[in-house]
Amino acid sequence: MSKELGKMLTTCSPVPEQVRKQFPQEDVEMKIFGPGKKGLTRGIRITFANSPLIGKSPEDRSQQAKETANIVKSHCPEIKDVEEIDVIFSKVSDIPGIFHADIPVEIFRFDNDANPLPPNKSPSEVLAETGSNTAPQENEINLMVSYSPSQNETEIFVEGIQLEGVRGNGLTMMPRLSVTGDTSRVTPRAPAFMRFDFASFAEKQRFTGLTPIAFAGDKLDYQTSGQFSTSRSNDGLISEFLYLTVPYATFRQMASGKSLTVTVGTHKYQLTDEQFRSLSKMIQYVKDE
Repeated sequence: MSKELGKMLTTCSPVPEQVRKQFPQEDVEMKIFGPGKKGLTRGIRITFANSPLIGKSPEDRSQQAKETANIVKSHCPEIKDVEEIDVIFSKVSDIPGIFHADIPVEIFRFDNDANPLPPNKSPSEVLAETGSNTAPQENEINLMVSYSPSQNETEIFVEGIQLEGVRGNGLTMMPRLSVTGDTSRVTPRAPAFMRFDFASFAEKQRFTGLTPIAFAGDKLDYQTSGQFSTSRSNDGLISEFLYLTVPYATFRQMASGKSLTVTVGTHKYQLTDEQFRSLSKMIQYVKDE
């Protein structure tokens, strides 16, 4: 499957430039995800990072998403081999070599003819079938599996663990595993470390200095701390991000239990059953030996 994804990236390479020409104010990224059904590529994802439209109406974002899907349709020669087109508006914070957080605010899904896809199946159900990226609904838990052919690396992460508030205005936690190889073909060895990304968006700064972080479950009690970075996003909210490295063995203990409570600063958050199950699914992609 990695060869097919690489070929699709090459044939669809004109797409990002065409999107930038249409929307010169946008920071544009394209990714290809697979596998899909009957050998098709699962999807093409176009992301607008920190888009000026995040602070505007849903209608504005919907119109730009539709125009973007039409660009993908027109400039990707093998579009009929793609199951869906996802257009994502996300908040991104990036400190090179140190931290990267990408939180989708709104996602629009289209078929390969640029027609909007009906919400006849939840994104979690689609992910369970394909192990691929798709569009999350508000506060829905998604297990994402993204393979990069150029780096021969798969990233497995949970998107949408909302500890407080709503996506884009509250506190979100995103566990991530990065492994060598394509997990659709092999089961790679577990990494020595994984990471938790914490992202807070609020009207006022919430975390100053070193912030205590604790994970408590029926199989462990792990305590550490970290320093949140702080900036102001273009919608006026204060953005705070924490990149937290945790030994994989510790994470495996968390995910192998029956429940988990996460403490950030002075606030405790009991994960729901759905949130906890998403952690358990992550460890199924790797082997310990």
